Amino acid sequence: MPGLLDILPPTAARETIEIRNSSLDIRGLDALELAALMRRYPEILAAASGKAPSPDAAVRGMEAAVAVIACALDKAGDTDTETEIASRLSLPERQMVFNRVMALTMPEGTAGRPFEPAAAGDDAASATGQATNRPGSPSPS
Repeated sequence: MPGLLDILPPTAARETIEIRNSSLDIRGLDALELAALMRRYPEILAAASGKAPSPDAAVRGMEAAVAVIACALDKAGDTDTETEIASRLSLPERQMVFNRVMALTMPEGTAGRPFEPAAAGDDAASATGQATNRPGSPSPS
């Protein structure tokens, strides 16, 4: 009889994102990482439920997105990395990377609505480049 590790891969899906002619290797988050981020940023839960954020929650949500990206770069809780992400990536780039991380984390989405990658020709996709799979990594749904 197969064990749990025979059924489920031990690592999260990975993907390479192209941004301004540079490659950024990201991965999906696991349940414990999501729980830690939700504890730090309860706004993540509100955003996933589709609630309209207050202005303060919107700002915290942008901070949460940066923390999610840092985690996807294997730098969870590293405030220096979070500061670099916030200063180097434009808002559309952050949104695109965040969306790809969430698509890798929860390929089926939340509340029946999948996280969708930017389609070719979308402003975010045009400004930031297209996501590409790393060879050997599972394709996003």
